[in-house]
Amino acid sequence: MPHLDLIEPEQAEGAVAELFETAREVFGVVPEPLQLFANKPSVAEAVFRGFAPSMEQTNLSPTFFAWLRYLTANHTRCTHCIDVNAAILLEMGVDRRALAAARKDPGTVPLPLGEKTLLLACIEVVRDQGLLDKAQIEDLKRYGFSDADLVTAFHHGAHSHAVDLMINAFGL
Repeated sequence: MPHLDLIEPEQAEGAVAELFETAREVFGVVPEPLQLFANKPSVAEAVFRGFAPSMEQTNLSPTFFAWLRYLTANHTRCTHCIDVNAAILLEMGVDRRALAAARKDPGTVPLPLGEKTLLLACIEVVRDQGLLDKAQIEDLKRYGFSDADLVTAFHHGAHSHAVDLMINAFGL
């Protein structure tokens, strides 16, 4: 039970109602975190728009981003986010054994080598708040990732981390 009231879609007005309609078009539902963040419409908008770069690019797979959110949620212990992203990954054809194994060892994630390497780098940065050195960036680029791909991936991990912390803080 969240510690703050959720803004129900039926109660939403103005910009929040428009944002909820867009969310419904994208996800089929208005996610509970968005209803929570709608207590401050500009925050709800920023959270929602923060995921847009991953949907606008074409070089990284949706499965990569789902794994990144899932493993970030595992690190932040955001049970809501773990459950949501596990359901997304299951729908994408990932089996439960792979989910359990990845939570123990992210290196077991069933992704192509380039995406797996990028995923592990993103998780390392989120987990350790560390810096990548030039050699690590060059290694990632050898897999064909552009600067834009790298910025998008690391932004997605950092944004997911921040959203997870907010969800945890308000008991969702």
